[in-house]
Amino acid sequence: MGQAHLISRADKPLIAILAEASPLIGTGHVVEAFTVASELLHKGIPLEIWVNKETPEALIKNAPCVAHVIGDFSTTNLRRLSLTLKAENFRLVVTNFRRVNIEQIDELRRSGCVVACVDELGNTDLNCDLVINGSIVREYHRYRSRSASMRVYAGPQYMLLSSEYRAFNSQSRAIGKKINHVVVAMGGADRSATTAKIVLALADRYNSIRKHVVLGPGFADHESIDALIARSGGSNWFVYRGLPSLAALLAQADVAFSAGGNTLYELACVGTPTIVLYEDEHERAQALTFQSRGFGLCLGKGAEVKPGALLEALQSLERLEERQNHARAGMALIDGRGAERIVTLLLEFIVNENTTVKALVDEG
Repeated sequence: MGQAHLISRADKPLIAILAEASPLIGTGHVVEAFTVASELLHKGIPLEIWVNKETPEALIKNAPCVAHVIGDFSTTNLRRLSLTLKAENFRLVVTNFRRVNIEQIDELRRSGCVVACVDELGNTDLNCDLVINGSIVREYHRYRSRSASMRVYAGPQYMLLSSEYRAFNSQSRAIGKKINHVVVAMGGADRSATTAKIVLALADRYNSIRKHVVLGPGFADHESIDALIARSGGSNWFVYRGLPSLAALLAQADVAFSAGGNTLYELACVGTPTIVLYEDEHERAQALTFQSRGFGLCLGKGAEVKPGALLEALQSLERLEERQNHARAGMALIDGRGAERIVTLLLEFIVNENTTVKALVDEG
């Protein structure tokens, strides 16, 4: 089947996307929501986004469309939101939460919308119309439902990455003979303060290497990182705050340090060998699955890994052939086209539900 091309009324939003962020879960769900929104807007589909109040303001400013801030996604608030969606004739609502539950879905159904859930952990009861799970971990693809018609699309081909990653994946990856650039990108919040541990480990070593440190929108203690870098002399250190996209930075790196969340998929997509220091159990599972398929080195929990282990892992990636193998494996696993596939599913689904959207499917 070819890609669906849809034309709709530009004056009325048809799709609502709900996404949450917090210091505990990070900002990945909101970033994914923005990616889907951008892809839909590119096709001319009007939509609006709702985020919870814990979403960093710096991130909300990067929203590709109207972004409403709601206190939280409790059933009470979702009941009120459903009335709004129904009154304004929305046709589809997409959730992207750490863990959506049946009660939340039931409230959203009051709107009369088709309900789609972007999920990552699986092994739960969902009664929505559509589930999309981009995790590479097969054990996370299992769902139970009272709805016999619920459709599930799962696997890393549905991982939500912005279009920049797709572009880098389509190019040949140049692998330098030596490690010249290392990037440290420990997610939106870095609750375990692993960034500081890595900075300390590298402070008096690899002085000729350019070391790039990404501080996400939920990162709480920028000053401590600045102080650590200043004490190390500050040479060849580069700190980034509030980058709208990490794609170019990750793609230029020879090796990366990651927590094992969405950034790990991004690094695989651009072919940058990665050392993983995870925070949560699902990140551990993802890191080990990637490692078993030839990409990445999972060292353990970031809060527990010793500095010496970091340096040993980095030394193991000095071999050109080793980095080439990781790059090839990662780029084969994640092609960066997940957003395209998801948007096609969403739009074809609401077309099949006979909404006001006019569709030209299989054009060309």
